[in-house]
Amino acid sequence: MLEPADVRRIALALPEVTEVAEGAALSFQIRRRTFAAVVADGTRALLHLKEADVRAEVEEEPSVFSGLVRQQRLLLEVDLAGVDPERFRELAGRAWAWRAPKRYVAS
Repeated sequence: MLEPADVRRIALALPEVTEVAEGAALSFQIRRRTFAAVVADGTRALLHLKEADVRAEVEEEPSVFSGLVRQQRLLLEVDLAGVDPERFRELAGRAWAWRAPKRYVAS
């Protein structure tokens, strides 16, 4: 089980990440590109991943993961109460790599 503070710690441990408050929600960005967010009620996180990855995660574990369309983009919605912390850490790293400038990922 993860809390919003855990998501924050995991996200901010990645290189060049900044935290942005968006109303009651928090988002985490690399060079102004959001890769993760915690929704306002603190029960779910959103991760920006490749669409195929989102679909694979939802298919593998639908009790924890679902797809959510925002601004014509399919995001991975994560139930923080049900996700394994190490699994979330791995997915957050993949989301960071997907949204980061390629020069950051290569280094």
